Amino acid sequence: MLEAPAFGWTHPLILVTAVAGLVALVWFGLSRRRSAAPVLAPFLVANRAFLGRSLIALALAVVGNLWLMGLNADNPVAAAAAPLLMIGVGMEAPFGITDGQAMALVPADAVGMAAGFLNTLRGAAEAMVIAAFSAALTGLLAASAIDALGWNGDGGSRGGTGVDIFGPLMRP
Repeated sequence: MLEAPAFGWTHPLILVTAVAGLVALVWFGLSRRRSAAPVLAPFLVANRAFLGRSLIALALAVVGNLWLMGLNADNPVAAAAAPLLMIGVGMEAPFGITDGQAMALVPADAVGMAAGFLNTLRGAAEAMVIAAFSAALTGLLAASAIDALGWNGDGGSRGGTGVDIFGPLMRP
C-alpha cells in the first residue's frame, strides 16, 4: 500500500501483495478454527453482538479518517470537528463502554482473548489508516513537486536542468 503512489494502484506488485494479504487472512482464520488454543476463538467472531459493537467502533474511526482525508486547506478549521469527533468516539469507545459491554457478552474464561481481539482490531485499523495516509501524502507531495518543478516525464524538466529527479520514483 505504501508503494502504490510510486507504482500505481493497479501495478501487479500492488495487486499481488493485496491478494496475498487477503489469502493470508483467510488462511489465518481457517487455521485458527482447527487449533486447540486459537489466538481468536471462532465463537467470538460468530457472536453477532460482540462483533457488531466492535465493528461499529471501527467503522466510526474509519469513516472519520476518510472524511478527514477529504478536507483541504480551503476548508475552515471547524470543518475538521465532526470527523475528528467520529475518530475520537470510534477510538475511545472500545476502551471503555464498548469493551465492558463486549466483555459481558463472552464467557469469563474468554475475556482475555476477547480483549486481545479488540486491541488487535484497534491496532490493525490504526496501522492501515497510517499506511493509507502515508500513501496519499506521498502521492500528493510527489504530484505537487512534479508540477512545481515542471517535470514532463521525459527524463528532464521544462526548466532545462536535464535532471530526472522523480523519474525513478514514478516508473514501475
